[in-house]
Amino acid sequence: MKKSILLGSVIITLITTVSLQASLVSNGDFEAGNTGFLTDYIYIASPGYLHPDQRYTVHTDPHEVHSGFTSYGDHTSGAGNMLIVNAATAENQTVWQQTVSVTPNTDYVFTYWLSNCYPDAPANLQCSINGSAIGTGSAPSGESGVWYEVSHSWNSGVSTSAMIRLVDLTRVYSGDDFAIDDISLIPEPATLFLLGLGGLALLRKRRA
Repeated sequence: MKKSILLGSVIITLITTVSLQASLVSNGDFEAGNTGFLTDYIYIASPGYLHPDQRYTVHTDPHEVHSGFTSYGDHTSGAGNMLIVNAATAENQTVWQQTVSVTPNTDYVFTYWLSNCYPDAPANLQCSINGSAIGTGSAPSGESGVWYEVSHSWNSGVSTSAMIRLVDLTRVYSGDDFAIDDISLIPEPATLFLLGLGGLALLRKRRA
């Protein structure tokens, strides 16, 4: 009876761990401000005017840093920080980059939330990990102030670290203004659960 209770408790713990798995990305919600990531863009302390192109800031409302941008809140709480970008026209400029430690041979999901600050010429963000492109994401043209989730799958293979990089492929002067929030990298639930089951099997074997 005690063994059944113990195993049941372990399974519940594993399920809870899967659902609450913390992101490996540091300051992915930008609540710590302009820190924890690399970029090729020029930082403008807010409140400030986000002009000309290839400027960015971390703030709570795009309209407060550019009069042409829509006024809206961040994705996390509606009142917190987001990364606000007036995109570059030059090629291959890093919008956001961070390196994190990962477990080899593990499936991960990289996710972020994207919105247009201005409705025309939306950004097309290419994500690469360790130099290999894994997908692109964009918000629909013609609207602004709406958050859309972008998600990409990635297997770590033999890697023990992941250099995650976002680059905007749109590169136009008029438009191409956007915000990013809640960036995360987490193990896929199935992978995490299987790793947990391996530990459970070991527990059962040791206690048998």
